[in-house]
Amino acid sequence: MANRRLPPQSSARLVWETKPAGEPRAGEFIFRAQEMVIPQAGHDDMPQQEIAAGNPDLNRLIYGDNLQAMLALLAEGYEGKINLIYIDPPFFSQANYSYRVPISGASAGLEVPVIERPAYQDTWAGGIDAYLDMLYPRLQLMKKLLAPDGSIYVHLDASISHYIKVIMDEIFGPGSFQREIIWRIGWISGYKSAVRNWVRNHDTLLFYVKNPGKFTFNKEYIPYPPGYRRRGGQETTGKGYPIEDVWNANPFEFQLKGEGSLDSIQIKSFSREKTGYATQKNKSLLRRIIKASSNPGDLVADFFCGSGTTLVVAEELGRRWLGCELGQVGIQVTRKRLVAEEASPFLIETIRPARADSNLLSPVFPAVSAGVTASDRRPHLSLSKPAVTRLANGQVQITVGLEGYALPGGSDNHAYFKKGQWEALMAKARENFAFLIDYWAVDWNYDGQVFKSQWQAWRDYGKNEQNIPVRATAILEPELSRTIAVQVIDVLGNEVIAIATVTQT
Repeated sequence: MANRRLPPQSSARLVWETKPAGEPRAGEFIFRAQEMVIPQAGHDDMPQQEIAAGNPDLNRLIYGDNLQAMLALLAEGYEGKINLIYIDPPFFSQANYSYRVPISGASAGLEVPVIERPAYQDTWAGGIDAYLDMLYPRLQLMKKLLAPDGSIYVHLDASISHYIKVIMDEIFGPGSFQREIIWRIGWISGYKSAVRNWVRNHDTLLFYVKNPGKFTFNKEYIPYPPGYRRRGGQETTGKGYPIEDVWNANPFEFQLKGEGSLDSIQIKSFSREKTGYATQKNKSLLRRIIKASSNPGDLVADFFCGSGTTLVVAEELGRRWLGCELGQVGIQVTRKRLVAEEASPFLIETIRPARADSNLLSPVFPAVSAGVTASDRRPHLSLSKPAVTRLANGQVQITVGLEGYALPGGSDNHAYFKKGQWEALMAKARENFAFLIDYWAVDWNYDGQVFKSQWQAWRDYGKNEQNIPVRATAILEPELSRTIAVQVIDVLGNEVIAIATVTQT
């Protein structure tokens, strides 16, 4: 038999009719800083630190299309600079997802109203082809951004993971594949257990590296529980049980409780981590990944950051971070979480073409509206006149307050509520307008360009009573005049900024 020429090892490809040719080449994009957030945990007596705009060491939260964001990062010189990428993209579920906001303070005996704001849509009119058209070029750019010793984790489920495995082999090379990690979501109950099929109870994470010969990996162990003995009764002396590629499915992991448990927070009724974001992931899950595949000071990125879990955990573990999110809901939830966690200062940026004649890429994700944004239906925010007190040390104490707030007009508001809940919220708002406010912040010296969030107050998750303050105080250096800007985000996601001017402070 004649010798048959064998193809190169990496010639296998996933082919679909609309597959993009080559790497994305869509012009140049740049970032515009919208907000600098300096979390201070509501310490109204804390003197304001000096703020250095444009600090290159600031972490970054990017609001916009992640393909445009990655092109802009490459133009800034980020090629080969990111040590770890984790993404939790849409799963091709053909479903829509929401952000649930409980409005506490309902009258006795009445159901607590819950607003369900649209968070993102995972429906694709073009089927799997359209989904692959979205993810394929983004994975190409992620490879370019990864450091030589970098790693990437792609979080999916059985709906689409088999397709993405083949694409990852094409982009990174089959030798860069490390593990298919199976994450057991947790215990089974309710409607899920009644399905006439094998009960679905896991997600899949594809773990790849940029260079299979050299990559960061810190082997992790689960501590042996107290009193544990080996077979035969011998005491244990090792580091613990080495973590395998099936997570949350052995007796050692069953011993992990509370925040350490790898059961999905979606099935934990009383988890303090819950934000109401439908597809939020556990901190314990991200903690395992970030500790294993990065070191303190490394740069961690999440280009589908959703509710911001990756960024929160990266901050906790001493990593630098950048995140990107297309949805307004995700940006608002992430900002609030980072402020509540007392994160280090970070920028919120948007993306625009570098040249006025550039063709801006159209987002391929289904559009999601959040809140009422029509120009003729804006929220109404009124401020108190700032109060200034001169202190003995030469500084001044300034207090600014919210005097009133009203939601935009229009029937769109009612779409977020069940029958009777809109009326219940309006009744509460007449008693106390603060029930309408989810988060607010103050820039004590607004420059008219970048809002510097130097004081924040926010609605906590899951509390039955809301005690969000309506006065903010800061101790500042005196100036001839200053412009104070107040940013308010309401429970429907509307954002508004009001200005107050103070002279001779």
